[in-house]
Amino acid sequence: MRIEIDITRQDYLNFNLYHFRKKNLVRTALIGVIGLIILQYSINKEKETVNISAVVISSILYIFIFAVIMYFSLTRSKSIPKDNGSFLGKKVYEFSDDYISFSDKDSDGRFQWNAIKSLEEDSKAFYLYVDTIMALLIPKRYFVDRLEEQAFRSYVQSKVNVA
Repeated sequence: MRIEIDITRQDYLNFNLYHFRKKNLVRTALIGVIGLIILQYSINKEKETVNISAVVISSILYIFIFAVIMYFSLTRSKSIPKDNGSFLGKKVYEFSDDYISFSDKDSDGRFQWNAIKSLEEDSKAFYLYVDTIMALLIPKRYFVDRLEEQAFRSYVQSKVNVA
């Protein structure tokens, strides 16, 4: 099976958003809650009675600022890859029984199937993880239809489970 793709900044952002949701969302939410608790404790530690409206307003403001910071840090990630770097651009993947070979404008190589730690996906792409935060991105827009997507998914799952 041969797939020719073009990885865009949007593909890179989609991968980062997917990875964040799957791997870091719970930890980030926990950090946010701990920060909120520390904030409320700091505001109210020397008061005899708790002012509920101050707690609500400061909590809403904290959550809003925390969410804005997270949003901008995630969306800013699409500017990380260089235009002439190795991540963005045209790539060719060939899937054989023994390995996945790749080539782009600057390099070529191959991954043995046992290098693929997991196959994950969202509505936009398949992610063949080769490490904690490194994956081969295969955007779904390069498949003709859902049947071809399913055939690809089944093929890769059979190779990853065997390896």
